Parts: sequence; structure tokens; C-alpha cells
Amino acid sequence: MTIIVPDKQLDKLTLSCETNATTINNVDIKSAKILFNDTGGARITVKNSTINDMFYRGD
Repeated sequence: MTIIVPDKQLDKLTLSCETNATTINNVDIKSAKILFNDTGGARITVKNSTINDMFYRGD
């Protein structure tokens, strides 16, 4: 999955998906909420990014 965001800082990002691997790359986010439906070891990779506050939940 690829999500393209504007060059400015985002106030909030909410991501809910059924994939078990997501990469967040080159973003500046004040707050992120990431929800996965997979119980079998979902993975988030963050590269070259700033996230001030992140909430993560996997079911």
C-alpha cells in the first residue's frame, strides 16, 4: 500500500488496514493512529519520518 501525503506537516493520520506490513516514509505527522485487523504479527516500519504521538492497535 502506498499513501502519498502533502509536503506540509500533517496534523493527524488515521490508517486502518488488513495488510500485515506497512511502511511510513518521509512524513512529518503530529499524531498517528494505526489500526490493524491481523493478529499474526503485523509490522510497521517508519523511515525518515517524525511522528510526535502514535497510537497502535492490532486485534
